Amino acid sequence: MLDAWGKPPTGFFTGILNWVGDYQECIAIKSTYGKNDDPGMMLYQGRYCSGIHPSMAATGGQNVSITYQLGMCIPSGCDEHDAIVFYNTFLQYLSPESLDQTSVACQPLPGEKEFRPLTIFAYFLVCLIALISLSAGVYDYAIHGTLVYYKIHRLAVPPHLLTNGNIQNHSTSTADDANLIHNDHLAGDEESVDGKPVIYAPATSKESCGLTMQRIWLSFSCYTNGYKLLTPSQPAGTVSCLHGIRFLSLSWVILGHSLIFSMQGMATPSVILSWLDDFSFQVILNATVSVDSFFLVSGLLTSLLTLKEFSRRNIGLKDFLFTVPIMYLHRYIRLTPTLGFMILLYTYGIYNLVSGPLWFTLPVIDTNCVNNSWVPLVYINNIYHPESQCAVWTWFLANDFQFFIAAPFLIGLIYRYNTGGLIFNVVCVVTSCISAMVISYKYDLKIALLSKGQTGDAAEFMSDHWFVDYYVAPWCRYQSYGVGVIYGYILWKTNGKLSYHWVLNLLLWMVSAALCLLPLYGPFNLEADHHSMSVAESVTYNSLTRTAWSIGLGYLILACHSGRGGWINEFLSWRGFIPLSRMTYCAYLVHPVVMLSLTFSNLTLTKISYLVYAYTFIMFLVCAYAVAFVFSLLFEAPFINIDKLFITGAMKKKKD
Repeated sequence: MLDAWGKPPTGFFTGILNWVGDYQECIAIKSTYGKNDDPGMMLYQGRYCSGIHPSMAATGGQNVSITYQLGMCIPSGCDEHDAIVFYNTFLQYLSPESLDQTSVACQPLPGEKEFRPLTIFAYFLVCLIALISLSAGVYDYAIHGTLVYYKIHRLAVPPHLLTNGNIQNHSTSTADDANLIHNDHLAGDEESVDGKPVIYAPATSKESCGLTMQRIWLSFSCYTNGYKLLTPSQPAGTVSCLHGIRFLSLSWVILGHSLIFSMQGMATPSVILSWLDDFSFQVILNATVSVDSFFLVSGLLTSLLTLKEFSRRNIGLKDFLFTVPIMYLHRYIRLTPTLGFMILLYTYGIYNLVSGPLWFTLPVIDTNCVNNSWVPLVYINNIYHPESQCAVWTWFLANDFQFFIAAPFLIGLIYRYNTGGLIFNVVCVVTSCISAMVISYKYDLKIALLSKGQTGDAAEFMSDHWFVDYYVAPWCRYQSYGVGVIYGYILWKTNGKLSYHWVLNLLLWMVSAALCLLPLYGPFNLEADHHSMSVAESVTYNSLTRTAWSIGLGYLILACHSGRGGWINEFLSWRGFIPLSRMTYCAYLVHPVVMLSLTFSNLTLTKISYLVYAYTFIMFLVCAYAVAFVFSLLFEAPFINIDKLFITGAMKKKKD
């Protein structure tokens, strides 16, 4: 048992302060009382405990949060009180000044993990939906295999498959469900693909009740939904370069989060401080603009598709007042069920899936989700107690939904008044920049969590002004969304056809590249000589960098869609990006949960290096998209289908 205890390794002065011991050896220890081969009575077995002691240390001119951790293997008859006595005895030789901050967490023995009612409910719900999806998929494939081909390819159903206007073998439910083919977060609610019209087969009144239930059931079909998800096809008129931008932007987000979420599993996290002087590390250090890519794309698509719809219907005030609530309802149904399932599994499901020496750092239940689980579901978690958010990464969804609420009115002004509406939107963007400037100046905010000269630990800083008042505040984040709205108007007004000299195109590409590179590498020269940025430099960067990034990336989208993107457009429009782009929303939701599960299941700590960081990122990326595929099949696609069939889709058809 003593052999399983953590022991001081080499490299103490490089920051190896977590001595986790041998978790597997500890839990494998069993002492019994008996003779010969008779196992007899169990006396005790090994129980793994982790002693935790937080402290602060000065490294490279910064105050860095450090934690002493000692893995202890004690008999199962001992409790956490006994373990803390052992740990304090050890700590008095290392950090005797604050023993009152010591805590000990002992892991439950096999079979002792408690299954709470909501945990059981979460697992039951997943199994139930998986069973419905599988059964619907088998039925869909076995009974409607021929019809699925015509449905997926938007072909008119041959006469021999029709009887009196209805599809034989009671298959109206699949043929009539033309809207199932579209994922509306790709390009909207178009009613045709590649110029082929949607074919609807009418149902008789006698079939309506059973047909409705069959349609709902088949909305969960893993066969059709999986085919739609993985088929690299797209509607005509799609801004195809956005597929590559979505996937690469989320990969960038995961790259940055790989460092943050895996830090607890590092043996030498202090090594990261030495990376701050590396030019190559700036793309990770300043990676927060990756989220602004999504705000830009969201604003652009909302503007472009809404203006197309307004123009098609020559919309008036009465139609506008009818359309806007449908837009809100459609958006809410589109996002919320998947978000709700993620929060349920994250709060009550992950605990029973994780075990290992790092288990103590993972709360049994995220208390923020227990107390505030309803807040992200109404998309106000970025303004309502943002310091105690449930699933903190969902702040982006709250901002995006709030911008979407304002978008129809801003876009309506642009549609009605053109220049006047554009000027008003520009004023909103400028106001957002000014808000970021004022907040940055008021709290003397640095440009990033790990900027040189910053005091305090990163966790405290994130819960303070930089995160709460600046990073997640909608009045500071509208910049990129507003720029996207303007670019959407340009695409709609020009119909994706711009004509100007190649010299001007080259000049605009150079300006675009400069605007995108400055936020990433501009601060490097200022900090390479260990110079802390002045207040003026930090304020300028914090207030203008997101607008600059969005303008630069926006021109890339504009040039690619208008045929002036060259090989860049060919790369971003690669058909292989299309399925990955469809899974972007689910991958964003689940990737932190995947990272937490994998990190806290490690049996040993990892010495970080660029190579280790690279394959850790690849592991997280692949696993996140694998889980996202399952999430999309079970929780996203079915509710999109039901929405289009019975709720907002039916309301639109009735209005039209």
